Amino acid sequence: MGRPLKNLTTVPWGKLSSCQGPSDRIPSLLSRMAWSEREGALEALEELSERVCELGFVVSEVTPRVIPFLLELAGREGSEIREEILSLLSSIYSAHQWAEAASGASSKYRAQFEEKVHWEVECRGSINAGRSIVRALANDREGPASSAAKNLLDAMNRDDPPGNS
Repeated sequence: MGRPLKNLTTVPWGKLSSCQGPSDRIPSLLSRMAWSEREGALEALEELSERVCELGFVVSEVTPRVIPFLLELAGREGSEIREEILSLLSSIYSAHQWAEAASGASSKYRAQFEEKVHWEVECRGSINAGRSIVRALANDREGPASSAAKNLLDAMNRDDPPGNS
């Protein structure tokens, strides 16, 4: 499978914003998730979650760029935090905060939300691109992440037109 997170340096982290400001800490958090024991990986995931999906429903500019790495880590053999990563991906997938805010805004202010609504759409597209990973984890009946993967897959399938899953 190769070295995990090998494409981490291809993302211009310093130019992207997270829910809590600059996103320059994200590479180290992802690395801790990949290489730490369960407790350290969970701590890193918790901090990452607040940066990419604050409050469990608000995504940021950097969120779509983090998703491929989350999917990689969830699909990685031996990952101790698969279930938690899939739970975060479910929260990201279900995030519609910016779209709801835009739909409730007067037409005068709606344009201010366009970029943020695009982040939500891009996040769902990135997660859908990893459908094969999610499906494989959902089909692993004995894996502890199976239930979390099924929940994410169910959400993805609800959004799909018939015949697309």
